Amino acid sequence: MITLEFPKSEAENLGLARWVSERIPNFTPSNFYTMAFFEKGVGIRGVVLYHNYRNTDIEIVFAGEGNWAQRDLINMALRYPFTIGCRRITAICRKDNLAARKLVQRLGFRQEGKLRNAEPDGTDLFIYGLLNGENRLERNYDGQKVRTLAAATG
Repeated sequence: MITLEFPKSEAENLGLARWVSERIPNFTPSNFYTMAFFEKGVGIRGVVLYHNYRNTDIEIVFAGEGNWAQRDLINMALRYPFTIGCRRITAICRKDNLAARKLVQRLGFRQEGKLRNAEPDGTDLFIYGLLNGENRLERNYDGQKVRTLAAATG
């Protein structure tokens, strides 16, 4: 069983951010907070990292390994920014990361722009936004265990 857990110290928060940075090239978070998708007996399966908080907006990054993206946990991770007063969540995906782009679109994020030639290798970045009430998991969630997003997007 996978659970969503908050870091218990600043050292744990920094460690989780480092875990994300090891899996996403050229990613350096600033002003961040993390939550871990933790599987008992296995350890960290994924991390959601919130950064660049701007009072009404916050950026979100997901990183994971294996089958970690359970629908109810992703829903909780998406609801969190709205409980602290955000009106929107921003996600930025590389043009060539089709799995990430497909995932955020399935969650309800809408493409809002493109940063041309933004990565060191010249790859474009796409900007996605999610407003409160647009979370597709929230609208479809019935409170019961459901199949994982990884299976749904496979």
